[in-house]
Amino acid sequence: MRPFVIAPLLCLGACQAVPPSIQIPSAEAKAQVPVAAATLREFGARPTGENLVWSPVSAYVALAMLTEGASGETQGRLSKALDLKSADGLSALLSALSSSEVTIADAVFVRSDLKAAPAFSDRTGRLYAAEALPLQGLEQVNGWVAKKTKDRIPKLFDKIDPNDAAVLVNAVTFDGRWAKPFEVSATKERDFKAVSGTVKVPIMAAKRRMLYGEKDGTKMIVLPYEGGNYEMVAWLPPIGQKPDPYGDLGAWMKLVKNREVDVWLPKWELRKRHDLKPMLSNIGLGSLFEKADFSCLVPSGELDHISQAVQEAWIQVDEAGTKAAAATGVMMATASMTFDPDGPVEFHADRPFAYAIVHSSTRTPLFLGTVDNPKG
Repeated sequence: MRPFVIAPLLCLGACQAVPPSIQIPSAEAKAQVPVAAATLREFGARPTGENLVWSPVSAYVALAMLTEGASGETQGRLSKALDLKSADGLSALLSALSSSEVTIADAVFVRSDLKAAPAFSDRTGRLYAAEALPLQGLEQVNGWVAKKTKDRIPKLFDKIDPNDAAVLVNAVTFDGRWAKPFEVSATKERDFKAVSGTVKVPIMAAKRRMLYGEKDGTKMIVLPYEGGNYEMVAWLPPIGQKPDPYGDLGAWMKLVKNREVDVWLPKWELRKRHDLKPMLSNIGLGSLFEKADFSCLVPSGELDHISQAVQEAWIQVDEAGTKAAAATGVMMATASMTFDPDGPVEFHADRPFAYAIVHSSTRTPLFLGTVDNPKG
């Protein structure tokens, strides 16, 4: 039997069709909660000082495509883990997320000596606009990813073994300009109190009105991107506390108010590679790396387990805006806030903080992470 690879980028092995159902897109945004929560558990145990960039959307879509190829118990496990109520609803959400700032691309590579089920190819093509391509090797797959991410993810996989017979890939790119760019002349080298020690980094600065909230010492700001489709949310915890990007964003957004804010935000560029096997094991999918049924993807049943599941993500933030990409989850925290009605408030991100790039209308987290040291 042959393995199958999944990647957000993912590589894997065999499938069965999932009956279509109708659901409103906002319900599908909520269906990302299980993966985002699992991601929180996984990365909450990461070593202190490790920077994080992650795309829950990319991971979720890759697993949703995998579900289309699964059959029997494998399909049941994936459906339960994703809590995917409607593939058509997810497709509608992806359409809403796509914009001048965001591109989402998908592909299914299957080795030429096998044959993908026409129903699988038709359905993934309709729902995810997934390209159906013959699997020709490592260079081909990595080349597709590089092209779809504007060369921001030049190498997703290190290897494709002889037994790897199918690869599912999702790629997400983001290019957002701040609605109000930071002045380059205001950027200064300042001390950033990283976990590993104080470092000098370029920190952008501005005084302007924006959405601001504060609860139990944690401060939050919202920086909109041009066009109004997306915004960056940043959380600055009290000194000594670890930043957490997985709070209840909806609760925060109900409580923020428009304030004059003296904001400092470092420029940063981060790249992170994720082995998804531990995260998938945490949500009940670990057995799929040993034995699985993907006979809906390849009816012969030759794809019988997942061999790799990875994500690589990258982000760059400067005075003009944000660029990000991922080839492969986010939820957030709550509470009431108090406000000083007089004068500006400070948000000086000169120590570790958390961030998320969020779709404004659906509150879907496209990318999220933490900055423990802007120098990487």
